Amino acid sequence: SPSLLGSPKNQTLAVEIPKQTFENVNWAMGSTVAFMMVLLVLVVVFVQSTIVQYFERPRSAPVRSTGTSAGAATSKSYGDKGTIPLPPRSPRVAHIRDQIVKWGYHVFAALMVFYFLAPIVVTALVSFTPGNILEIPTEFSLRWYVTFFESEKWVSALWNSIYVGTFTVILSVVVGLTAALGFSALGTNKNSL
Repeated sequence: SPSLLGSPKNQTLAVEIPKQTFENVNWAMGSTVAFMMVLLVLVVVFVQSTIVQYFERPRSAPVRSTGTSAGAATSKSYGDKGTIPLPPRSPRVAHIRDQIVKWGYHVFAALMVFYFLAPIVVTALVSFTPGNILEIPTEFSLRWYVTFFESEKWVSALWNSIYVGTFTVILSVVVGLTAALGFSALGTNKNSL
């Protein structure tokens, strides 16, 4: 209902974050609320992954490799012109190339993780500042967390967020499961859609 999503009386955490940071210019409280929301999401993800791991069962035996590599072709076909034999790949060159690709992948993955986690780390640090301004704290304080849990407004917003999230997850699972079962029943026939 609209009142659950954020009427003046009933607020959710997602509505309160911009209000605290932009309207009230209280960056520390906005960071505290945002970090509480991140913690709530992490708890939900942990519970969800635990449930999935519990119910996940292998459906078939693992496929074993035949020993031939996809990149280990010994000839190249040119249609009507025939085939031309390829020179053998040097194992040393292939190993060096594989190592470069592997390390490039790891560097790229590390940069992506940093890109996504850096704002969360800064938000978490700012939430421990004793003042109202946006700064990395020189001394850590739990002032904003105490304010958060002592305020009926914030606790109510937290519970409203949990209610909305719970019903959203239930609805999404029911609709998604129904769609997955429907598509599964259609099989792989492309014309059946």
